[in-house]
Amino acid sequence: MVWRLRSMAGGIWLAAGLCLALALAGTAGKAQGLFSPVLVINDSLVTRYELDQRVGFLTLLGAPGDVRALALNQLTVETLQVAAAAEAGFSATEEGIAAGQSEFAARANLTREQFIAALAQGGVDPATFRDFIAAGVVWRAYVQNRFREEAEAFPDAAFDRAVETASLEAGRRVLLSEIILPAGTPQAERVSRSRAERFTRLTRAEDFATAARQFSIAGTRLRGGEIDWRLVSDLPPEVASAVGRLRPGQSSRPVDLDNSIGVFFIRDVELTPETTPRFASVDYLVLNLPRGAEAEAARIVAGLDRCGDIHRFAGRYPETALRRQTTLLLALPADIAASVANLDTGEAARATSAGGAPRVVMVCQRTFGEGAELDEARLRLGVVNERLAILAAAHLNDLRARAVIYGPEG
Repeated sequence: MVWRLRSMAGGIWLAAGLCLALALAGTAGKAQGLFSPVLVINDSLVTRYELDQRVGFLTLLGAPGDVRALALNQLTVETLQVAAAAEAGFSATEEGIAAGQSEFAARANLTREQFIAALAQGGVDPATFRDFIAAGVVWRAYVQNRFREEAEAFPDAAFDRAVETASLEAGRRVLLSEIILPAGTPQAERVSRSRAERFTRLTRAEDFATAARQFSIAGTRLRGGEIDWRLVSDLPPEVASAVGRLRPGQSSRPVDLDNSIGVFFIRDVELTPETTPRFASVDYLVLNLPRGAEAEAARIVAGLDRCGDIHRFAGRYPETALRRQTTLLLALPADIAASVANLDTGEAARATSAGGAPRVVMVCQRTFGEGAELDEARLRLGVVNERLAILAAAHLNDLRARAVIYGPEG
């Protein structure tokens, strides 16, 4: 009996041991699967846990569309950013991360602690939020160090010429029509430049309007390319120099804009009593979206009534995706200026970045008057920040092009 009990006990323990071993093996398998790589980016890995956590994070923020694809894109970009910064000797400080978390949480009218607690209730590890913010913090420090000097090398002569042009054109305003043609690829540019040359010979407003409706990619095409009265000094420098001395019934030469080519027709010209230039400054924002998010860009534009609303949408994207600043119209990059020119205060529109990705541009406030001329330091800071953003985007595109990226999720 004792032997039988011992035998039974041994069998029970053996069975229990086998069950425990199988359970542990199953748990280990799940853990191994959880932390298995879904993407290899150079020498770095993105694990399934990181991906699932980022998907959960973006879902709680209300990200629309293919959240998994957005999460993969974010993790890829952040991995490249952190690696580049680390190679240059940069790392995010705890103080910088905490400040970034507080600023991000404030968009939802929460404290840093409240935001982290809300994420935890939704099953998101605080480390996921920390990594998201840390990547932005270290990338900004790296970009500032690497490109600040180049961004600040803004040619004074070009700036002075723009201001001089605005002064010469004080009091002169024009009633314009526009045709904006695509030039995002070499093939599109060849076709558009050939068309633009033909449009420069148009001398009748009706003919120009017909061409605008058929070929222009700008929103003004629906009204035959017509734009309201604009002071020449308020136009982007490239456009101002092309139309400043034209008479009614004349078309401009082709104007090279970022990703597009423009031709402008003068419907009328008027001289106002202005004796000094009305320098115009604009407070605007740009939200850069990932490729393929055109539908999301349209949804965001439809949901914006004021600039403060942007935080309801921007929170699901990296902090560096959103820029808001104030600068003179004459100092705006050509692609931004082309969008801003047709927007009134509180209006937003879809646009396309130089890299072909969708973006949202919104005018928060316009200021007219001589006072804008006096704040040269603010103007130059705006120019430097714009140039930094352009240089950083180009550098990131280069890092991505040179990276070795592969995996079942890539």
